[in-house]
Amino acid sequence: MRIGDMAQATGLSRDTLRFYEKRGLLRARRGANGYRDYPLEAVDWLRYLRTAQQLGFTLSEIEADMPLLGDCGQVVRELL
Repeated sequence: MRIGDMAQATGLSRDTLRFYEKRGLLRARRGANGYRDYPLEAVDWLRYLRTAQQLGFTLSEIEADMPLLGDCGQVVRELL
C-alpha cells in the first residue's frame, strides 16, 4: 500500500506516516522506484497507535509496551 493509500485508509497525513517511520514505529518496504510500500496490517497498527495517543500515552510509552502486546505484538514486531 503506497503512502497516499495508507494516509487515506488511516486518516493520517503523509508527514505523520513519515514521522512514525523515522521514529521506528512503522516500516515500509521500498520498491525499485523508491516508493514506500506499507503492508496492509499496518492500518490496524496505526489505528492502535492513534487510539493509545488519544488515551494519553506518549510514543515512548507505546514503544516500551510493544513487547507486552502478545500476539498483536508479534505482528507489530514483524511490521518493524
